[in-house]
Amino acid sequence: MTVSRRKLLKIATGAAALTGVPGVLKADQGPIVIGEINSYIDELDYYTSSYRRGVLLAVEEVNQQGGVRNREFKVSIQNDYGKADEAVKLAYQLVNEEKVAMLCGSFLSDISLAISTAAKGLGIPFLAGGALTDRLTLDDGNEYTFRMRPSTYMQSHMLAKEAARLPVNKWLCIAPDYEFGYSAVENFKTLLSKSRPDIEWQGDVYVPLFNADVTALSQRLQSGNYDAVFNATFSADLAKVIEAAQGVERFKEVSVVSMLSGEPEYLRELKSRICQGWIVTGYPWEDIALPSHQRFVATYQSRFDESTTMASLNGYLTIKAAARALQVADDLSSAAILKSLNHLYLDSPFGVVRMRALDHQSSFGTFVGRLEYKDGKNRMKHWYYADGSEHWPARKVVERRRPPSA
Repeated sequence: MTVSRRKLLKIATGAAALTGVPGVLKADQGPIVIGEINSYIDELDYYTSSYRRGVLLAVEEVNQQGGVRNREFKVSIQNDYGKADEAVKLAYQLVNEEKVAMLCGSFLSDISLAISTAAKGLGIPFLAGGALTDRLTLDDGNEYTFRMRPSTYMQSHMLAKEAARLPVNKWLCIAPDYEFGYSAVENFKTLLSKSRPDIEWQGDVYVPLFNADVTALSQRLQSGNYDAVFNATFSADLAKVIEAAQGVERFKEVSVVSMLSGEPEYLRELKSRICQGWIVTGYPWEDIALPSHQRFVATYQSRFDESTTMASLNGYLTIKAAARALQVADDLSSAAILKSLNHLYLDSPFGVVRMRALDHQSSFGTFVGRLEYKDGKNRMKHWYYADGSEHWPARKVVERRRPPSA
């Protein structure tokens, strides 16, 4: 397929490694440093380790191309250990002690919200990387916080459009028991119900994050009166949902729409034939023929001797966006960087990505397709690129939910 606009190491904390820094950089002025806070924990190692390598690649490329403002570019990578209070402490440390120009990162939604609040208090820009919670750019949005990745609302919008075409109307929702899960379910229900008033919601199943109970899930799947499932679990919880479903005979006839499950880091959990035909958001990197994307994949594979993932792409784009904002800002004051972020345009492996000033959400999208089971694994097929700008919350939604002062 050809992509078009529509069809398109265990982790240690510390400063990111830099290679190939040109001698023309202004060493007498010192490096420009940003802070990157993330959850480098065992439960997320499949994601954050790959994300960090994307960060490293971006730093190396920026410096090989002359740095930022002719100065060396550095990223101070910090581990919050999956704890919001630790993330906040690190944010203050990075700003007050390391004098970083801006903050980046976060994967877990609750932690991203904590960093966002801290960034506002510190008066410093924060560019979120992997967190999907809508509250980050809507209900709890503020003038200091921006996001690269398509939000929960945006990915729910993409999936609801596909779900509306299915000849089913009794839906069960399964999601992790924390901010992202609640947001995913609420958005999917609202958006699907708008186009399909005949939908009957058969209940919500919220599983403890990284601790789903297979027996309880199996019992719930056995007893429910449903013909379709919306799933927002990921990582080990996704594997347990599949394990539970395999013991439920009727599940083979159920339609499934699953957020994130087509991303390489999650596809590794999907080794069951029961996933055949699932509608998912994801990243079919092997089949994307766009030259700019192929160059990114080749560079990443050459540098790290592994396949790229959505996490590595996300880490790469987040740091590239941060470097670009610093480069084009009038100066390195927070006010100038915020202005730059509000009007940011960035070349990405999928074309130009821009930031919407209305809600500080980028136009970076994702891929939507169906899973196909073959040779003991599932891959995305019949996919298309869903441009983020086509799935942004409408202006009236933003104005209703986002604080006026933001």
